[in-house]
Amino acid sequence: MTAHALLAYLEYRRHARTRHGVHSPFVFDFVEKVLRAREGGFPERLAEYVGKENLAWLSADAVVWEQAYMRYAPEPPAEMVLVFPGVHRTALHTNTWQRLYGRPEVRLSIDLYDYGLLFFKKAFREKQHFVLR
Repeated sequence: MTAHALLAYLEYRRHARTRHGVHSPFVFDFVEKVLRAREGGFPERLAEYVGKENLAWLSADAVVWEQAYMRYAPEPPAEMVLVFPGVHRTALHTNTWQRLYGRPEVRLSIDLYDYGLLFFKKAFREKQHFVLR
């Protein structure tokens, strides 16, 4: 683990909330059905929850994240979820992740430390960012 990853993890743990710290019905349901579920791995539970066709798993290379993001940014499908692995691996990963979840097209972002998730669903009226464990 790099020094950046260790500091990022400590910061993550300081801010991370459980389901009891979440005031969004969608995110509470997400925590219950994806993060707390015991069956299958995280990728399988996530695919079942949002639909396999709505998931775009990006590579762990932060340099290509913005390019990949820009493929969806002009008119992102409402149900699309972009998954970024290792969002705190290096300072470049963390900075790119923060820049992307701050974009106006993103309606909901979830930081799970190992993964970052971006949702574009317009039904989410307010832009929200959650740090969950």
